[in-house]
Amino acid sequence: MKMKSIASFLLALVMVSTISVSSAVAESNAVPVSGEKLASRTVDDHGASLTWQKGTSGETLARVKIGKNEADYSYNNQKNRVSKKTGEQTVSYVYDSDSRLISETRNADVFTYLQENADFAGFIFRDATYAYVKDDDRNVVALKDASGQEVAKYAYSPDGTTSILGKDELGNWVDKSQDETFIGTLNLIRLHSFYYDCYC
Repeated sequence: MKMKSIASFLLALVMVSTISVSSAVAESNAVPVSGEKLASRTVDDHGASLTWQKGTSGETLARVKIGKNEADYSYNNQKNRVSKKTGEQTVSYVYDSDSRLISETRNADVFTYLQENADFAGFIFRDATYAYVKDDDRNVVALKDASGQEVAKYAYSPDGTTSILGKDELGNWVDKSQDETFIGTLNLIRLHSFYYDCYC
């Protein structure tokens, strides 16, 4: 299943606020409690299955399965996600004392998030600093490098699918949505300044 076909589902379900990578909370009448876990259930036309973990402070999303793709999540006692495991990869998250996401480690790469007025302002990756350009709806529409040059642009469809543009060797803006090494794709703060949770 292509990532674009499940983008709106992931955006609605496992993206996070600008404050932290927090767990999604189940509606109180959504599924009856069975022991320590809630039963998995299919929630959309793509066959996505969710497993919720019941704890003393409520419920947290423990697993998402879409087709053959699976992600397992763990949380701290403030219900901030501290890890996500997908296959061989584990992503870890670090927060400040106000539960704001300050860094994450993916594939041994560290992303340090810059905050301004309790909102994501940019990030540092491999000793390079990038700033977010946002519209009035807090959508990240571009990334600028330290010199102020735009290095990536974002466009969003009504279903939440993101198109990511970067410059080719001639300086033309081209679609780089499928380029997993491109800085615009590596950045996961996107629509409404939410964290785009993907199987990457």
